[in-house]
Amino acid sequence: MIDLIEDGDESALNTFGNLKAVIEKYGLPLESIGADNTNVNIGDSHSVYSLFHDEIKNLVKGNCYCHVLHSGVKWGHQQLTIDVEKFLMMAYAHFSRSAKRIEQLKSYYEFYEQDFHVLIQHIKL
Repeated sequence: MIDLIEDGDESALNTFGNLKAVIEKYGLPLESIGADNTNVNIGDSHSVYSLFHDEIKNLVKGNCYCHVLHSGVKWGHQQLTIDVEKFLMMAYAHFSRSAKRIEQLKSYYEFYEQDFHVLIQHIKL
């Protein structure tokens, strides 16, 4: 972090102006931009990216793939026909009661070259 700007106006034009001022103040080269996937930041029409792209034609845009993944999982979860929480509780119940099953689970992890983690019990609050 090189600067902190407190500004309640989070429009694309105002955010662009603030970023441009900081970039110019510190003499930073701008070759690419990465931000979360809100329309204000990365939208096609009038966004911080599009305003910078108007000035820098070869500017590279980098989306935040964590946000893309989160949105996809959230939407996909809503489409599921099974209760994921119930499935996980059943999986815990299946493995937690048998040392033999735990050993089978560990061999599965070894086969896929993953670290085994102890299963944690679900607790309703």
